[in-house]
Amino acid sequence: MWLLGSGGMSSHDVLRAATVFGADAIGMGSEIGTLEAGKFADLVVMAKSPLDDLRNTNTITHIMKGGRLYNGDTMDEEWPRQRKLPKYHWQVSAPVTNAGIR
Repeated sequence: MWLLGSGGMSSHDVLRAATVFGADAIGMGSEIGTLEAGKFADLVVMAKSPLDDLRNTNTITHIMKGGRLYNGDTMDEEWPRQRKLPKYHWQVSAPVTNAGIR
């Protein structure tokens, strides 16, 4: 999106290309791309408006996916239940390898 904006496209048009037109391009315009009754309502909440500056798209505070609300920094679930994001296997232990110089 930032690249489109740097080429001169207005912020409004960039956001439409990323949402409405993007959904239509992959044949899913009837299911995603806009907030309407009957469509999936997966969305991101930002602290600052991307209409003011497209770089504000990096100010995500929350994500709504599949009816669940997640913290944008930690990806911990906040609603409908509070649950920490489980650690992935690479976060628990260092990789085991035999590579290297002996």
